[in-house]
Amino acid sequence: MSFFSPNTLGFVARLLERETIIGLAVFGAIVATTGSFLLHHYERDSLAKKRLARLVLRIGYGITWLSVSLFIIVGFIGSPTNLNN
Repeated sequence: MSFFSPNTLGFVARLLERETIIGLAVFGAIVATTGSFLLHHYERDSLAKKRLARLVLRIGYGITWLSVSLFIIVGFIGSPTNLNN
C-alpha cells in the first residue's frame, strides 16, 4: 500500500511545475506590496488596521518564500515528471 495516492502525487507534481512556482512568486509579491502600501497608508490610523496591514504583508512574504522553497526542492529532485517514476 502506497503512502501517496495518485491524486496526491498529481497535486504535488502540479505544485512543482515552473508555471505554478512563478505564479506563486508573482502573487506573493503582489500581496506583499499591497500589505506594504496598506501599512504606510494606515500609519496614523488605529492599531487594528496596522495589524491587518502587517498580517497581509507577512502573508505575502510567506507565499513568496513558499515559491522559493519549491524552486529549491525542484532543483534537488529535478523535473516534476520524475515523481511519477
